[in-house]
Amino acid sequence: MKKVKQTKAIVYLMITIINLLAVSVYAETSQTVNFQGVFKQAQDLSHPDTSFYEKFEIDGDHYLGSIRFDYFTYLTSFQVYKWNNTSFEEYQLLSFELMASDLKVFTHNEKTYFVATGMEKMLVYQWDQGQFIEYQDLTIPTTYMPSLFFIIKELPYVAISSIDDNLYIFEWDSTTGFKQKQYFKVPSAKVVYLSVNGNSYLMAYENSITLKLYKWMGTIFRPSNDFIVPEENVFFSNQFSYEEKEYFVFTNFGIYSENDIYSYGVYQLENQTFSEIFKANLTTYADLSNVEINDHIFLVTSMSNKIEIYLWNNSEYEIFETINCMYPCFAAKMFSINQELYAVTRYAEEFDDTNPDKPLAAGIYVYKKEEESAGADLNDIICAIQILSGKQCDYQGDDVLSDQIIDLKDILFHLHKIAN
Repeated sequence: MKKVKQTKAIVYLMITIINLLAVSVYAETSQTVNFQGVFKQAQDLSHPDTSFYEKFEIDGDHYLGSIRFDYFTYLTSFQVYKWNNTSFEEYQLLSFELMASDLKVFTHNEKTYFVATGMEKMLVYQWDQGQFIEYQDLTIPTTYMPSLFFIIKELPYVAISSIDDNLYIFEWDSTTGFKQKQYFKVPSAKVVYLSVNGNSYLMAYENSITLKLYKWMGTIFRPSNDFIVPEENVFFSNQFSYEEKEYFVFTNFGIYSENDIYSYGVYQLENQTFSEIFKANLTTYADLSNVEINDHIFLVTSMSNKIEIYLWNNSEYEIFETINCMYPCFAAKMFSINQELYAVTRYAEEFDDTNPDKPLAAGIYVYKKEEESAGADLNDIICAIQILSGKQCDYQGDDVLSDQIIDLKDILFHLHKIAN
């Protein structure tokens, strides 16, 4: 009798363990994205002419679009990669005579397009039956620097800084494509877009230093003095929302900094002035991008041979993970696919003066966040129960967790029969 009671006690204990494990498995599989583990290189999309890229989605499918510029032929190609559930594979290759300086994929009225500008031309391609096809070929003023794409009330716009010292604004027309909307004098302007209290603004840095602010008045942009930018970190980088509060990231990139110390700050707008709530220094110029995943705000920086990812904790950015790149990396981004977390960056080998004829490595790195196996404790439990039930423990490692629980249930059922 005593032995039967002991066996029943073991059975009840093991049933409790099963329930706890089942809850743990459900919690793990039901979360949208798994943030555990470390980033490991999953793919190298190498091509010597890679200049920049864009990550986008169409009808639930994930794509990477890479602009390649051949400095010998001056021809540009647009390589589209499609996610095949395990990696990105080549999907479509477009070639055009455009020294492209930027690329943006956008959606309007449930149709997807990409726009590329460069020198004296703007090209627009439309997604049609699983392929990009040419939609618009527009002559534009000669560009001074990469154009700016932005959206106001669901309508796409492109701002182009031209060598004639004017800033040109193009507005999307659903029937014909982009049309010139207005232009105004801003010499050698670097332009950024931001939204403040429901209003849209362009911040144009004349000669990349002197700030001029323009406010969207419903049909055109007009000069504005609605707010004052920070005195130290004057270049607007990006903005994000967190717990119903709006935050703005400014940098001093582009300004001479003593001892080559670059900085960025996170600000909130109060009484027409940006107040700093967090500041950090960087040892070199860095690309910054913000992304929201599962209500978490991440800042992704890429500089030199590393990517640093920070997590916003309501008052400051805390380091989330550092990824080391084999070559200098640029414009890193982070995203999720099927509950998995990925980081992607463009890389390019530095020119070697001692070996000028050496082909330089370039392309796109794809990193996947992988969690280390944590099944040892569960396997120990299974082995213990197998021994209790008179079976041998011959575990060899790395079974699927759900399969292990099924095996556990079978063994417990066997124990329950013995107990009764």
